[in-house]
Amino acid sequence: MKLRLLPVIFALVVPLAACNSGEKSSSSPNSVASPTSTSSPSVQGSPTTPTSPNASTSPSSGNVTGNWYSYSSSEGNYTVKFPGKPEEQKRAADSQQGSVSGVEVRYVDPASQRLYVTGHVNIPVPPGQKKSNLNVEQALNGGRDSIARTSGATIKNEKKITENGLSGREFTMTLPNGLAAKARIFINPDNFKAYQAIVAAKDGKVDIPEASTFLESLNINK
Repeated sequence: MKLRLLPVIFALVVPLAACNSGEKSSSSPNSVASPTSTSSPSVQGSPTTPTSPNASTSPSSGNVTGNWYSYSSSEGNYTVKFPGKPEEQKRAADSQQGSVSGVEVRYVDPASQRLYVTGHVNIPVPPGQKKSNLNVEQALNGGRDSIARTSGATIKNEKKITENGLSGREFTMTLPNGLAAKARIFINPDNFKAYQAIVAAKDGKVDIPEASTFLESLNINK
């Protein structure tokens, strides 16, 4: 059975207004411009990538990360733990704000019908704007709304969080066909990068030890 999930990496493209600290924040999905291309990860009946010999696809709740795969992104400058060896894919697209590039990293667990995804996006700087003018809160609003709009999700249980001094959001999403996902997104205004970690499940169970461990293992180096 194919489990279709959500477009991920380029949903974090921020709106043009987010680069102007004088603009008011807007939570309307219509304020976020989508890039010209996105991807729709799906869970197949078999893994999309081979698992690491030291990785377990069915970690126990008592020692969730005992055999998990430690992933390190030199380009994105972050680390995270996956249930198995993930697959990397560089992506690029054009948006109304300019050229967008980033790397999507994902691991599919076919046994549990669950998808684990991280990624980072290099936020384009519009002509005439300065990086120092980035409105982080509005950028986070834009990322959240764009994820919801491009995936047809409804946002629930949102809260503000931080990671190594970076502002972020954590929220749960309900998606079509009974799917659910839980996400964390962050913005680093110093290097103009957006980060995300998302776990999605066909059975709608995203408040489980494996999901929490994955999301909480995301460590962004400034």
